This record gives sequence, structure tokens and C-alpha cells, in this order.
Amino acid sequence: MLNENNYYCITAYKNLFYKKDERKYRDDVDFEDLYEVYSFDKALKTTILKHLLFVEQKIKTALSNQISTKYGVDEKKYLKSVNFDKTSPFLDQNLNKIRKQTRTFGGKNTAVRHYKEKHGFIPFWVLSKCLTMGVIRDFLYILKPSDQSVIIDSLLERTIDNKPVKKAKSMIALFSDIRNMCTHDEMLCSYVHERITIPPLPEHNCVKCKRNKNGEPIQGRSDILALIISIKYFVNRTMYNEFIQNISSCINKCYNRIKHCVTKEEFLNYIGLPEDYESLKKI
Repeated sequence: MLNENNYYCITAYKNLFYKKDERKYRDDVDFEDLYEVYSFDKALKTTILKHLLFVEQKIKTALSNQISTKYGVDEKKYLKSVNFDKTSPFLDQNLNKIRKQTRTFGGKNTAVRHYKEKHGFIPFWVLSKCLTMGVIRDFLYILKPSDQSVIIDSLLERTIDNKPVKKAKSMIALFSDIRNMCTHDEMLCSYVHERITIPPLPEHNCVKCKRNKNGEPIQGRSDILALIISIKYFVNRTMYNEFIQNISSCINKCYNRIKHCVTKEEFLNYIGLPEDYESLKKI
């Protein structure tokens, strides 16, 4: 195990088994238990990444359709600043990111080179192949509000009441950061984002998530539950149920191997999920 995996990466998962007040592990825990949770986290990231890549492609397609229909297929035209929200303080910065990635990654992309050399322009549906999810997110943020509204409307599988564009953008921002965590193999268990927060949604009232003294949900806003709730708005019901089932399978497989030393409630709480998270697929 240690020849193939960093010891300190594995022991990062010790909090599930560690008695902080006594500064020692529980008596019935061994190294293989930590390794099981470490392996579970990897399996969970693989499952989540699969669905985030689907959502990423869906976002790129929606952007491509709107940009190409309204502003054309030549990047020299559709990337003009007049086509974007001039009130955005990040307009020039984000456009420069797009141009930089076009130069940096575009030269390595066969489709981008083909269009540039043969046609003299790069349609956005081709250009998007060499743009990171972070830049795609930023691109959406600097579009005119009318374009954002059309794109978000085409993306959502479920209706979002009251400021749907703003709420969907917070979900996409969360997707972008967690996607990067998964690809860089960072720890996802107990994850809570420091800046991004999704708004309270009907799904928060359908699971027993933690709440503040005012009854507002604090769980499911910046964590893995927030991700699971957000994905529900971007994929169809069949895919979403498969997503929940895959997560459940990962959890059960791991728990069956560590249940001699932790309860199911403790394990789910460590991950960041309420016990009834699976009920989300019934809503």
C-alpha cells in the first residue's frame, strides 16, 4: 500500500477513527480501515467526476449554441468586448484568459488547428474543447444577462424559482471547483467550500440536513450534499437516480468493511451527508 500511496494522504482520513480528546485512535481500528476510507474517497471522486464531465459538456454545448447563433463562428468577432456585459469588472481579465488558453492549449488541439489552418477561424464549439471548466465558468459570468438567461434556461432540467440565473451560476461555480478537486485527487470527504454557497432550495426541506437556530439549512450549501442537490438540476431523472445509486454503492461497500469500528451515521456525517440523502432521487 505504502509503495503505491503516500502515507500522509492516507492518514488524512484519520478523523473518522481518531479520539481527539485522548489523542489516540479507537481500540478497534487498524491501518486497513484508514485505507478503506481513503480508497472510498477515490471511488467517490470517480463517480462524481463522471457526472461533472457530462454537465461540463452540456454547459459548453449551451454556450456554443447561443454564441454561434447570435455572434457567429469567427472568434475574432464573437470575442469582441461589445458582445459582453460591459458592467462586469472582470470582462477584460476573463477575455484575456480565453485568448491565453486559445494560444496555449489551442495549438495542441487537432480540431482547433484544423479550423484555424483550413478555415481561418475557430467556432466556439471547437474552441471550448481547449478551455478549462474554470474559464468556461468565467465566460458565462461575463456574458450579457440576456444571453445568460437563454443559456441557463436551456441547461436546467428543473425549474428554479426566483433568480434562476444567479442560483444556477453558484451551482456551476461549485461544479468547477469540485471538478478540479477530483482531477487533482484532493480529499473530498468532509469537504466544505470556503467561498461558494448555493441558495436554499426545495431539496433542502426533503432531507434532514443540519440547520441554524433560525431553521435555515447550513448543510447542503457548500459541501458534497450541495453538489448532489445541484446536479439534480442539470441532468435528467434517470441519470440522477443512477448518480445517487452509484454514490450509495460506494458508501455501502466501504461501510461494510469498517462497520466494526464506526456506525453508519458516523460515516455519513464524516462524508457530509444526512442519513436520508437517498430520498433526493424520489423528489
